[in-house]
Amino acid sequence: MDESDFQQKGRFVKADFDSASQPHFKIELAAPMTHNESTLGLISVGGMLRHPKNEKSMMKMVADLGSIALSNTLLFHKMEQLANSDGLTQLYAKRYFMTRLAEFLIRADKAHEEFSIFIFDIDHFKHYNDNNGHPAGDEALRITGRILRESVREDDIVARYGGEEFIVLLPNTSKPGAAVVAEKIRAAISAHEYPKEQNQPGGDLTISGGVASYPYDGRTSAELVSRADEALYKSKRGGRNRVTSYEPTFLSESEDALDPALAGRRSA
Repeated sequence: MDESDFQQKGRFVKADFDSASQPHFKIELAAPMTHNESTLGLISVGGMLRHPKNEKSMMKMVADLGSIALSNTLLFHKMEQLANSDGLTQLYAKRYFMTRLAEFLIRADKAHEEFSIFIFDIDHFKHYNDNNGHPAGDEALRITGRILRESVREDDIVARYGGEEFIVLLPNTSKPGAAVVAEKIRAAISAHEYPKEQNQPGGDLTISGGVASYPYDGRTSAELVSRADEALYKSKRGGRNRVTSYEPTFLSESEDALDPALAGRRSA
């Protein structure tokens, strides 16, 4: 549309355009960016020094090319999000989480920053699945994912690490601060009424977790995850439904293996 089109369509249309534009910017030419009958945006031009005869055709061509580029970009981001997400819980997938963790390690090393990770799993999840069925187990995982998203900050990174195990990356967070966040998540999950949770040991669906921090507990992704996992083992040994922060005095992994009760932790 150009000035003549605006006049034919009525003053209210032009007023709507002008009110939505930048201050002191007078729209002289406007073209919608459409794709598959959806409007993705609007290109507008003002302050034109000359008006070529084919200006509307040129503007339409720019808008069409722009709409294709914008649509492809949106589609790419959607596909990228699907590839990086866990379909069941809508959290990030493990692969994406580990990529981001590696990025944070590099950044934290350069900036001398600290951050923490919190890893946890659902207590006696195999018991829950066996007694209530896999659909109920899937629903419990979805609920846990939702509670987790609601309990963290916008810049925290939450992922389903595998099975009934979840992991959270907490930027610029010390170990004591991470322990507070982890306890908040544990309490929220324990307080939530899961379907048929009364059949669980203790009559409640709970989690056990461990916290580890960079750089004090490890300087690589593997070290940090391993330390947080050892703290998780400590929570299991302590009776479950608790969060433990890693300490160097913990039993080694080989000593943990001597305890047969912990051999199937990831399914319990």
